[in-house]
Amino acid sequence: MIRRGCLQRPELRDHIATYKRLSVLYAAVRNAYSEATTFTADLEHKTKRLIEETATQEGLGRFTKVATFDVPTLEALGKDDGPPEEKVYNLLRGLRKEMEDNPAAAVALQSIKERADRVIESLEERKVEGLAALDDLRALAEEKDKLRRFAEQSGLSDRAFGIYSALSAERSLNNRSIDIQRVAVSIEVAVDQFPHWSQNADERRRLRSGLYKPLLDSHVPAKICAEVIDNIMNVLEKL
Repeated sequence: MIRRGCLQRPELRDHIATYKRLSVLYAAVRNAYSEATTFTADLEHKTKRLIEETATQEGLGRFTKVATFDVPTLEALGKDDGPPEEKVYNLLRGLRKEMEDNPAAAVALQSIKERADRVIESLEERKVEGLAALDDLRALAEEKDKLRRFAEQSGLSDRAFGIYSALSAERSLNNRSIDIQRVAVSIEVAVDQFPHWSQNADERRRLRSGLYKPLLDSHVPAKICAEVIDNIMNVLEKL
């Protein structure tokens, strides 16, 4: 065993704590990117028992938690003991779960998720420390809360808000005087006219043709309408 070897080689004793910490972080990374609940299944036999003991001693079970990705949760986590890396991974799992449970919200949150993934990558590549990563996630959580408040105040349905979010992300529509909220509502009305579009090829074709009108009525240039409609259809498939 590792520990027995360290007793036989005193010069290794000072490295036990570091090795344990790396083992815990390894398990955290695995848990963040895997649905598996057994962290040590594929580890070498000599390290398995050590990691299991460390999990008990240092609270590795906390890495299985799914933390709600919002500002109140981040504030609560800031008062909680435990490594900041643990909190970062649990928050990411919470964001992913929210997107899986609510496809309409997933469209609006896609940009936030992509940036959260980059925070995780920077953390794993040691470009940022755990506390700095938490600060980055706080900024993203604040942006997410603003989106939620806007969705509630606008009165848009989940589907219309998903369409609105997709249109807002369209670079070709940037710097144009277009009422994106109005376009999103008009597109939803068009979708309602073809309730079986996802299963019926003819309705799908008619829906696609019908999407030109709300775009052209809002002065979207004809030359970019086809590309915008492609992206809208892709979004509708997910809703």
